[in-house]
Amino acid sequence: MQFAFWRHVVNKKKQCYNLYPMKKKSRNERISIISQGCRLNHSETAQLINEFKSNGKIEVKLNEAPDIVIINTCTVTENGDKDTIKLINKINKLNTNTKIALIGCQSQIKQRQLFDYKSVHWVIGNEEKKDTADIILNRAPGLYMNKFEKKPFFQHVTSFDPRHTRVNLKIQDGCDFYCAFCIIPFARGPARSRDYYNIID
Repeated sequence: MQFAFWRHVVNKKKQCYNLYPMKKKSRNERISIISQGCRLNHSETAQLINEFKSNGKIEVKLNEAPDIVIINTCTVTENGDKDTIKLINKINKLNTNTKIALIGCQSQIKQRQLFDYKSVHWVIGNEEKKDTADIILNRAPGLYMNKFEKKPFFQHVTSFDPRHTRVNLKIQDGCDFYCAFCIIPFARGPARSRDYYNIID
């Protein structure tokens, strides 16, 4: 595989910003997406599945030799971090050619450590998660992290999942209360609401 060169800028707070290089168009990849943790992750995962399908990608199971596996990680639950590492090892045992993309809360908190694992090509933070499909399909491997923006967000693809009878509708993200025992404000940023009319539509 040929990697495009990518650079990053690190500010005084050691936050990493990718400069978004482009990569060559690839063939019609087979995608597997795995969601860990909360219902919010499951809602975002359903949205990603629909977005990849709209781009002509084929969703397959983990044991069906996917070209790319996307793990929507969790770092809040007791075993969330360990489960991600176990899953990475499992994927590598099944198929060493599979490329792994890590997104979500653990990716936001432990970006550098996760990027060093075998077969991990992309580590995408929660602010960039909405652009996951574009990053994987059109940009080079790397770390994709940006500052959280405290403003309403939009969702342009449905989170409907035909495999479930109920839809998890995302209307809010983040938290403004920095409780000593909770990592949510660091993993998901400040409280932001989804645009009202975007919810209605």
